[in-house]
Amino acid sequence: MKLKGGKPSISNPWMRPDEIRRYAGLLNDSTMANIRTVSVSWCAYSTVIQLRSWMPDAIGGVAWIALDNPGQSPRFPVFAGNTELPMMLGICGQHRKRDDAALWHYREANRISSLKWGQTRQSLQAAQQYFLEKAEREQPFVERTWWSTDEKERTAFLNGYTADFFNATVGRWDELARKYWRQFWSGF
Repeated sequence: MKLKGGKPSISNPWMRPDEIRRYAGLLNDSTMANIRTVSVSWCAYSTVIQLRSWMPDAIGGVAWIALDNPGQSPRFPVFAGNTELPMMLGICGQHRKRDDAALWHYREANRISSLKWGQTRQSLQAAQQYFLEKAEREQPFVERTWWSTDEKERTAFLNGYTADFFNATVGRWDELARKYWRQFWSGF
């Protein structure tokens, strides 16, 4: 086993040193390397940053945020010009289930769907696709409205649009969770 910086090359933050030593002996040329993908069930959030230098900063910079597993959750926009976000985005849901935390409005449907992915994949991905298309369709509207709105009202417009888009995703994922609970009420 080759050492890098004094540690076995398979060291990672989730294994104790005794586990690393035990499993190091099992590694050979046919062992599959562990590759961590972005889309995992323990992910808390992910972002895609959109920067458009030809536009004013307030609408030219957009963070497209997905809470929970980015492979299952929709993205909602947060513009550089936003000054407020929905309150539930300020509440941590990482350590326990909380209905007042935005994370759990996505996590519940996502976790249930993971248990029966073959039966839920189509409805979950259709919901994701709906919001992707909504974003593509509405982004020109947001830009036109921002330009035609009085400067004093532009921030309020962006805050309201982000809240509306976010709340629509929360509502859809709550519906999916209820649907999946009804669908699998007798067990998984």
